[in-house]
Amino acid sequence: MQKLTELVVKAIERACAGAERLAVPCSGGLDSSVIAYVASKKTKVELITLGTDGAQDVEFSKKFAEWSGLPHIVEKLTEENILDKYGKCYKLFREDLLRIELAIPVYECANLSAMRGLRTMLSGQGAEELFVGYERYYEYLDEGKNLSHILREEIANIQQRELSRNEAMAKNFEVDTLYPFLDKELTDYVLAIPLEERISRKDRGKKILLRVVARELGLPEFICERPKKAIQYGSGIHKVLIKHKPEINEKYPYLAHARTQPERRQSRHRR
Repeated sequence: MQKLTELVVKAIERACAGAERLAVPCSGGLDSSVIAYVASKKTKVELITLGTDGAQDVEFSKKFAEWSGLPHIVEKLTEENILDKYGKCYKLFREDLLRIELAIPVYECANLSAMRGLRTMLSGQGAEELFVGYERYYEYLDEGKNLSHILREEIANIQQRELSRNEAMAKNFEVDTLYPFLDKELTDYVLAIPLEERISRKDRGKKILLRVVARELGLPEFICERPKKAIQYGSGIHKVLIKHKPEINEKYPYLAHARTQPERRQSRHRR
């Protein structure tokens, strides 16, 4: 896996090019920790974490910050400010609760980045698609679907499916968002690896190749072994929004025909 590790490092270094300082939204999970660790060898990195009291992301990101010695900004989330951020994101994208809860961390991390004068933010998006991280991918295998084809399609369409929304939000704060795991040289290499070498059917292991890379880089085992925890759950955002779901749906109705379309711009994830 030495070649893969080299390509991951090169992809992150390319994303850092020209940035004297940058932000990495950090959940204390595998993706953001790999990015932050490698990027810190090339430029000044500040970690940004959002979370409610007792949130796993806060716990793990603090451990990673202590281990790495990187500056760490933690914003404590309360029910009140989560609902406030929901309203702000809804004004940009009048979508349903499950989509907006994913937007809140991007919106607030970009806000905090801008407040600290950090105009570049490195995101771990694309890692789930590239390194087979979602449980639904194993369900596709159980159903006999062509997972290799699905993964290629999801990576090819990720710009219009997810990234354009994130970039539109970050643009409000004049922050540029980059995606090292979607570097073309890296994605071409990984997608050429036979699927059976990228997954573990026995224990439904998630992102097994990226975990190997993390170990080769010398990251601690509490990072390498941490189970996948989506940011809306690890931060505590989902729990708060579900608690207030009836009032949210009444105040912020999802009208499919009235969805706002974010301004499209060329993504820099394929350099």
